[in-house]
Amino acid sequence: SASAFASSGITAVPIPNSVTSVGSSAFSGCASLTSIKFSDNMTEITNDMFHSCSKLSAVSIPGNIKKIGSYAFFNCDALKEITISSGVTYIGDRAFDFCDSYTEIRIPGTVQTIGDGAFCCSSLKTVILENGVKDIGTAFWSSGITTIELPESIEMLDMYAFDKCRSLTKITIPSSIKTISYGAFR
Repeated sequence: SASAFASSGITAVPIPNSVTSVGSSAFSGCASLTSIKFSDNMTEITNDMFHSCSKLSAVSIPGNIKKIGSYAFFNCDALKEITISSGVTYIGDRAFDFCDSYTEIRIPGTVQTIGDGAFCCSSLKTVILENGVKDIGTAFWSSGITTIELPESIEMLDMYAFDKCRSLTKITIPSSIKTISYGAFR
């Protein structure tokens, strides 16, 4: 249920395969949490599920997870390694915002939508978007990215897509881009 283990002292979360869903904020604020293993039968990481788990340093999201909810890993400031497997289709708003320890993210081509501010982190330098990703919104707004190569599957850059990306020095824009909105690189 929602907030089931919130702010508890648990250190590991091995979610058994008998579990098909976990409520929002279930492990939010678990400051001692260092490891997670997802059930093979879960399809969603709910909103705020691991919000502010300050010792969590790595997360591997398996392909059976289709949706990563908004604020799912928000403020997990020790998170250095994020692996998102092929199969994930949606990454919610600010899902990995304020996770200022990781430097690289690979987004699989199965991801159709990335929410606003999902990867708004000053430590993020390298973004690899696989072909198939269609909408990045303002996912990388105010991040520390230095270079990015957009895949052919993206047709539009939203307003403020790379706003306040002060370190961005190189972007490869594919011929598939039809619209670059106002302020995309402001």
